[in-house]
Amino acid sequence: MKVLYQRFMQAVFSGALLLAASTAVAQQYRPWNNSTSDFQTMFRELKDMIREADRANAADPIFLDDLNDFVQRYERLVLSGNNPSPTTGWSRVVLSDTFRDGNFTQNPAWVVRSGAWRVDNGGSNVGLRSSVYSAYSGNSQDVAQALLGALFQQPGQQNFAAQVAQIAVAAKIPNSFQLKVEFKSRAAGGRLDFIVYNVQSAGSYVISYTPGYDNGLQLLRITNRGTNLLAGSNNNIVLEDDKYHTLELNRDSRGMMNLLIDGRVVARAEDNSLNRGFDNLTIANGGGTYWIKSVTINGQ
Repeated sequence: MKVLYQRFMQAVFSGALLLAASTAVAQQYRPWNNSTSDFQTMFRELKDMIREADRANAADPIFLDDLNDFVQRYERLVLSGNNPSPTTGWSRVVLSDTFRDGNFTQNPAWVVRSGAWRVDNGGSNVGLRSSVYSAYSGNSQDVAQALLGALFQQPGQQNFAAQVAQIAVAAKIPNSFQLKVEFKSRAAGGRLDFIVYNVQSAGSYVISYTPGYDNGLQLLRITNRGTNLLAGSNNNIVLEDDKYHTLELNRDSRGMMNLLIDGRVVARAEDNSLNRGFDNLTIANGGGTYWIKSVTINGQ
């Protein structure tokens, strides 16, 4: 009996110690809610520091690009699953044109840089039309780089520019924007590019459609440091069905981008290295016949 009593008292004493220890721990620590707000602040401040260093030329540009990619990579890992989609609410219309007036030279004023452009208003094919019968070829990134070189009138690109029908419009496009284009493509084997760029910084995002090829839709970033493929569709995109299709690019304030065709996301990317806004939209036809039925750019 005495032994049982001793064991009972030992158990009570041990329980009391455990209770006291757990109470002390509870007073020292608080429940962890796994909040990511501190991480979001840290990543935002890091990217702000990188941008300031870039503007001040305080470090090697290649190093800053690598550092920015590093920050973005770990930001995706830490914040994955927390509001991953770009913002879909847009507060203002930056540019809108349906070409129903039959005139692309005013309201807004498009400027033809090369090739022939016209507006068709009759029949089943309506919109801003361009036809190029000799498609330019080569690596997608090399072609895009040469295209931008032609737009910025860099030496050695004049012959290339002559092969491409280009038309442009000025537009004050913010960092967060939505580009929507409704268009029809007649034949496979060509190339159509939509270019949002900043003339002063020579920084651009290019949406490239190459009918009949794998990764038919690609999103590229082009700067004076070179060309980077940010994202591409995983399969062949075929739009040559005598129907109009809607191409859409959404970019939010964090640099997260969705590329959609007819409301379906075909590629995602994240890039915050171009953060000074944009001032021009260019459409470039490198082969094929296309009708641009409408162009809309929204911003925040």
